[in-house]
Amino acid sequence: MRFKGMVLIFFIFIAMIILLDIFYSLSQGTVATLVEPEKEEPILPYEENPLNDLKLYDNTDIYHQDDDTHIYELYVTILPPQNGSLTFNELNVYYNQPNYDDSLDIEDPFVEAYFEQVKPTGKDLPHSPNATMKIRGQSSRLARVKSYKIKLFDTTEPWDGFDIINLNKHYGDKLKIVNKFCYDYFELIPDFVSMRTRFVKLYVRDLSSAKDSSFVNYGLYTFIEQPNKNFLRTHGLDVNAHLYKAEYFEFYRYASHIKSKEDMTFDSDRFNQVLDAKGNDNHEKIIKMLDAVNDYSLDINEVVDQYFDRDNLYTWLAVNILLNNIDTNSRNFILYSPLNSDIWFFIPWDYDGSLRDPYNSKWQRSIANYWGMVLFERLFKDPDNIYELSQKIEELSEIINEENTKKLLNSYFNTVINTLQSHPDNQYMRDTKAEYKQELFSIINKIEVNRQDYYVSLENPLPFFMGEPEQMDGEYHFVWEASYDFQGDDLTYHFALSTDPDFNHLLVNQENIKSTQYVIPNLNPGNYFWKVTVYDSKGNSMDAFDYIRLNDVIKYGVKSFNID
Repeated sequence: MRFKGMVLIFFIFIAMIILLDIFYSLSQGTVATLVEPEKEEPILPYEENPLNDLKLYDNTDIYHQDDDTHIYELYVTILPPQNGSLTFNELNVYYNQPNYDDSLDIEDPFVEAYFEQVKPTGKDLPHSPNATMKIRGQSSRLARVKSYKIKLFDTTEPWDGFDIINLNKHYGDKLKIVNKFCYDYFELIPDFVSMRTRFVKLYVRDLSSAKDSSFVNYGLYTFIEQPNKNFLRTHGLDVNAHLYKAEYFEFYRYASHIKSKEDMTFDSDRFNQVLDAKGNDNHEKIIKMLDAVNDYSLDINEVVDQYFDRDNLYTWLAVNILLNNIDTNSRNFILYSPLNSDIWFFIPWDYDGSLRDPYNSKWQRSIANYWGMVLFERLFKDPDNIYELSQKIEELSEIINEENTKKLLNSYFNTVINTLQSHPDNQYMRDTKAEYKQELFSIINKIEVNRQDYYVSLENPLPFFMGEPEQMDGEYHFVWEASYDFQGDDLTYHFALSTDPDFNHLLVNQENIKSTQYVIPNLNPGNYFWKVTVYDSKGNSMDAFDYIRLNDVIKYGVKSFNID
């Protein structure tokens, strides 16, 4: 009983202390409360927390570092071969050998070089390299005059911040200014990123096979930035971003090539055949986007809004249409996506093929040129998206206009004309100064023609692919994909079969076919050529995407097969 009393007194004592504490708090104007410990905010998984509201902005201040009216001079000494390098002559003929097989190349051939930004004044010759030099380009590496990539060693002082120096000869561009012209325009365009360019005169001293200590003038080149981490950094972009250069890429899934690095069958060389990875090597993000683009159960507009920036996407397409860069339907573009964002942006690459006439095939105009890319084939079946692209073309036409074009062309004419009419470039450019200027300024009209062609081309049916002829039950079955028409016009097909590629000796010439197949009796052994042309109800027509190459001649819209 005494123990229970003591316990009661103890609890009364504790209660009095608590009451006194409350009275004291009230007297101080505060109320004592029990406060729960702060909980840390959960870290959301990547998929739920992307920075998808980011826009594409370029650091345009960097372009002020380049003088567009100046020709920079660079000096390269080719050193004797060692460590697997070639002589300069061996490098220049490497890809032109009759027995050259591209599939056998493991690493690109190179020469060891000594790079200098100013002409050396001393008599001493360099003995150790500070750079390597390779042939650059795809089709251009077969040209008579080569383009080069100079890669400086880590210990070599960069050329105005550049450790990779791409020098393009632009063998297919008679004017020699088109690539720079396009990139100088891109500097003015919102939702876009350009690249720094310069006119360069290259001097080469070849010590690799001949002991000639004099520099030889190799003429006018155009320098363009290398898309790498240094490019991302200087343009104010994310250095940890995903960056892919399209090699042969039409936004299909490419499951046998595009794989995660964690996949045991991952092959980087096979991956790079489709997309050349130049940034973050976690490929899960590109796979996720491609899965969505190729999932026909998903609304393509929702897919585009989740994985692309529409302004940038339409801008890329619009500049390609206005400048007529048709070689962008599977390559010559870069995909950029900042870390922790789902959004992919288009960055332009290689525009020396722009502003040419005529078209090789009717489908190389407007949206038809991109109809083989699953992303755009799905996107532009919605007429609202055609309207948005048209708006972007009109918006950019206020920038890519006559005044700006004349300003750029005048600066190029005064800068390059004397060089082009001097050795060695005068071997390839035989126009007079007046003829060159006239051709240069024809670009103004070409841009307006391209804009008008865009609207005309929307009336045509869209291109398609033809299948392979198949023999069944004593007959040959020819099949092709269905075309598509923006206006919903009725479509018919014209099938032709011939023993010659010019279709002068027709075996079949059938019009007004409403299906996407045609069957003929068995054929005798021999070579055959066939084509299919689609017509809408208004008489507008379109060829197939397919083509054949006979020696150096391409026959568009034609396929061939052989019967033994």
